[in-house]
Amino acid sequence: DTIYGEFKRKDKYCDRCKRSFPGFEEKQTDVNIAIELFRQAVNDTYDTAVILSGDSDLIPAIKANKNTFPNKTVKLVLPPNRQSESLKHVCHSFMRMKEKHLIANQFPEKIMIDGTSLEKPRDWY
Repeated sequence: DTIYGEFKRKDKYCDRCKRSFPGFEEKQTDVNIAIELFRQAVNDTYDTAVILSGDSDLIPAIKANKNTFPNKTVKLVLPPNRQSESLKHVCHSFMRMKEKHLIANQFPEKIMIDGTSLEKPRDWY
């Protein structure tokens, strides 16, 4: 399953120009992943979980999952340009996603969702 977080609006302040700019901050994704990892282990719906993240906040959840369900495997996929030695060490194995993987697995230039046409940003080409 894909676990989504929530993006909340949080303005960013620039010390240099003394102005605020609109921004967003991701919230709850790590907690949602932790809960789902444990829930699915309890329900025995996986043998191997693959986590695509570089968020070290997941370490306690992965450790608890490994201790409680030693027969379950947790593999890590690190996104490009993300480092997390401590996260790599608590997982059974890891691989690093490369930019070529992202390029090879993008949506088409234009997709339709519920009658709405969505186009890929120009800088993704």
